[in-house]
Amino acid sequence: MKITKTIQLQLIAEKTKIYNTITQYLNAMNYISQYATDHKIWNKVKIQQQVYQDIRDRFQLKSQMTINVIRETTSKYNGECKKNRKRTDKKGNLKPVKFKSHSMRLNYPRDYGFKEDNTISINSIYGRLSVKYKIGHYQQQILDSKEWTVRSSVITIRKDGIIFLNIAIDKEIQETSFLNKDGVVGVDLGMNFVAVTTDTHGKTEFYGGGNVKYQRWLHAKHRQEAQSKGTRASKRFLQLISKREQRFVTEQNHIIAKDIVAKAKARFISPIIAMEDLKGIRQQTYIGKTHRSRINKWAFYQLQQCIEYKALDQEIPIVYIDPAYTSQTCPKCGYKHKSNRNHKLHAFKCKNCGYQSNDDRAASINIRDRAVVPRYIRDTRGMCQLPQCSVK
Repeated sequence: MKITKTIQLQLIAEKTKIYNTITQYLNAMNYISQYATDHKIWNKVKIQQQVYQDIRDRFQLKSQMTINVIRETTSKYNGECKKNRKRTDKKGNLKPVKFKSHSMRLNYPRDYGFKEDNTISINSIYGRLSVKYKIGHYQQQILDSKEWTVRSSVITIRKDGIIFLNIAIDKEIQETSFLNKDGVVGVDLGMNFVAVTTDTHGKTEFYGGGNVKYQRWLHAKHRQEAQSKGTRASKRFLQLISKREQRFVTEQNHIIAKDIVAKAKARFISPIIAMEDLKGIRQQTYIGKTHRSRINKWAFYQLQQCIEYKALDQEIPIVYIDPAYTSQTCPKCGYKHKSNRNHKLHAFKCKNCGYQSNDDRAASINIRDRAVVPRYIRDTRGMCQLPQCSVK
């Protein structure tokens, strides 16, 4: 099986030519979008047959760049058609999709390639450009290693003018087996604590979410104040802080995922990490407006993806279990009732046997224990040889 990563490097030369190339790329996407809407053609092959040469002549794009423009534009339309989104104006006419993001896809090695002295060769409307770049030491080690294969990349221009090249890389790893494992780490994800883990040795780790919640509140407050003013300076401020919150949460998720995987590898020779299958949780949750906003900002899927790819890189298998009643079930006697959990105090107390613990810790224990019971596991078999767990 393959695992994929993205490494980022910063381009520090030929910025004007790169910007002009991306602008032409963006204009070509909007041109194809208008053409597809006017002629009601959504098929990539048909559009390519009709507009390929016109795109090349009108926007001076190279052959592979033209193919990428057509592919990206049609995939956007097909994606919206599948989601049944309506794109009509007040008169009922179909509106074209507007592309605004200053980004461009490049294929390796046709559109870009690496040279010596931290230089990369990039295809543009001016021909091949030799561009100097900056990169971190860890990312450079990955590029220099022969384990990873370089794939396509995306050039993006931030609003402050900084240009990044995001490169996709992948490598083949051995299929991980669920048999003959010596430990399980149960991971409960939440908003009070971003993650709580409990392993088969009874060791629990809490990853607090206070800083994340504070940063979300702070950014919401700043956005509200700036939007209420509506001045030119406030709009510049909104542009400045755009996606800052997202970058902060992403960084925190990577840090937490790295620590969870590292501790699982340190405590067990051959561990398994168990998490809840939380797909559809936002649609299944009927709550008030304030808490619904917190649910929608909850980046649990991103954290799960971070844990998964870091674990697979260490040959640690991931298992997703049925999340039903993990926070309401006593991990000691198995008694299930919603009154066992106190949401306000974040406490768990079994009404049957009196077992007490933190509610998130109790959930992580249940996740850990369910990982050895096949009927709770989704799309996974062969877990019965794992050691049985007991509450600690």
